[in-house]
Amino acid sequence: MEVALPRHAVVFTPATYTFADLKKYGDPRGIQHCRVDNGKCRFWNSYQISRVLAFDGDRAILRRGGVDYTVEFPNKALLETDIVDYTAMVIAYLRGNWFQVIDLAERLIQRADRTSTSVLIDAYLYRGAARYRTGNSGRADFEDAIRLNPLASRSRKFLLMGVATDVMEKRQPLTELKKTWKESAEMLRAYEFAKDLDEFLTYL
Repeated sequence: MEVALPRHAVVFTPATYTFADLKKYGDPRGIQHCRVDNGKCRFWNSYQISRVLAFDGDRAILRRGGVDYTVEFPNKALLETDIVDYTAMVIAYLRGNWFQVIDLAERLIQRADRTSTSVLIDAYLYRGAARYRTGNSGRADFEDAIRLNPLASRSRKFLLMGVATDVMEKRQPLTELKKTWKESAEMLRAYEFAKDLDEFLTYL
């Protein structure tokens, strides 16, 4: 048995930017390019993809038309948005980059004060699932997801699968799985998952 990804539609807390940031980075034509050899800066009237040669702190070194330029990055906070980190987390999960999933999920969790509850729940579920993939227990993450919304059946599905894994890996006794199943049975009874789990328990 296995469970699918937490959700297929996600609602994000809107990202906010200052007018100065939008003016500076909203249009590639407004990004200042400074030559590496003499420091003279200019703007390009048309956008052209440049080759990135290296990164230097808060700047990137680009090559355009055979000339090397430095370009200043936006403020780090400008790039740390739920949309960026959530998307990267899902891609990392699909690619099997489990440690990257954990890192990106933790970024979302650390911004709990300005992250939507639905995104936070998913962050805990992805982190817990990734921890299991790395040979550790992710049960605590699934329980944190349930605390955010005790009525979310998908979180309970992840918890049940997690506890089942802990039992199979001998991290928890079988009685713990039966206890967890009993606590979640009413919530999941209307789902086909309940039938599958009943069959699974008969083989233990």
